Amino acid sequence: MNKLPKAPLLEVIFELKWEIRDKNDLEKFQYLHGDLYSKLKDSFPKRERLVPLDFPIEFLHNRPIYRFRSQEEYPLIQIGPGLITLNTIEEKYVWEEFNDLSNTLLKTLFEIFSDLKKYDFIQPSLTYIDFFSFNFQNANVYDFISENLKLNFSQNFYETDKFPTNLNLGYYYETAVGDLSISLRKGKNNKNEDGIAMQIKISNKLSKVEILEISKWLSESHSLASSLFKQITEGSFYESFIK
Repeated sequence: MNKLPKAPLLEVIFELKWEIRDKNDLEKFQYLHGDLYSKLKDSFPKRERLVPLDFPIEFLHNRPIYRFRSQEEYPLIQIGPGLITLNTIEEKYVWEEFNDLSNTLLKTLFEIFSDLKKYDFIQPSLTYIDFFSFNFQNANVYDFISENLKLNFSQNFYETDKFPTNLNLGYYYETAVGDLSISLRKGKNNKNEDGIAMQIKISNKLSKVEILEISKWLSESHSLASSLFKQITEGSFYESFIK
């Protein structure tokens, strides 16, 4: 699948969560991150700890503790008790490559952590974060959204000649692939410029803790997210990412 030449994409995150049930699960994590790094260090040689050594691990369920980076910083892997993520940015993102790397990560994880197959469920999620440059001081953000996105809304309860200075809007749905959330918030890009961050996130709880099941879900979630982005930005706004 070809990338948009002027894609507004900031970051893509594939995340996998599983339940931490007791201290034994926490002890297994102490070995898991080391075993994972030894398998992946050729591609992700830079390892860093994200929390202080003396911070109690009991309070870090489903939070990243270690990060493995490639030589070029992205893509990167994060791991913590009951959590592993694969992150990349627009400059390094090609879906086919990201999908292959996700499946390699899954295969490696299941090889070194065979107990994962014994869990009752696993929770994958796929997140796309896009960024649209916008100056909140000089223009009306509601007009920008109504003109460029397939959203229409207004308010009649407060009269003012000033523009809104913030934005926090969300939609939530249940789909055949899983729970879907679409949010629009005021944010900044990596150049510290103001704008609108749009996040499309799909998550699910799979009872079949198997590589093929997760891989299938990931492909279906990507297709849904890709289709939604095109529908939300359909028209001249979407065309601006191509020309």
